[in-house]
Amino acid sequence: MLKPTPPSAVKGLGHNGHSGENGHSGRAGAGDPTPAGPDRPRRNSIFPFLLDLGVVLALFGLVIIRPVYSELAGNVALGAGIILAWGALGGWVREARAEYTRTPD
Repeated sequence: MLKPTPPSAVKGLGHNGHSGENGHSGRAGAGDPTPAGPDRPRRNSIFPFLLDLGVVLALFGLVIIRPVYSELAGNVALGAGIILAWGALGGWVREARAEYTRTPD
């Protein structure tokens, strides 16, 4: 049976058996310019939270409120959740498109 050669015994390899090459020219990070970041700090968006809240409200109205309490209250919660989810999804897409147009090429 063949014994594998330990990485430390192979000349030119690092401690984990890799040479540090990134598949492109030169070593990883050697003289590569860092990519430019955004002009201003990125602000956190409220739309992912609102989308989650709308989906939870719609499902809660459909699964819990409608069969347990009343069909009307369940339908109201379902409708409010759907409207909130669609509005949040639209706002999130609009915000992402605006951010994409601001990014440099």
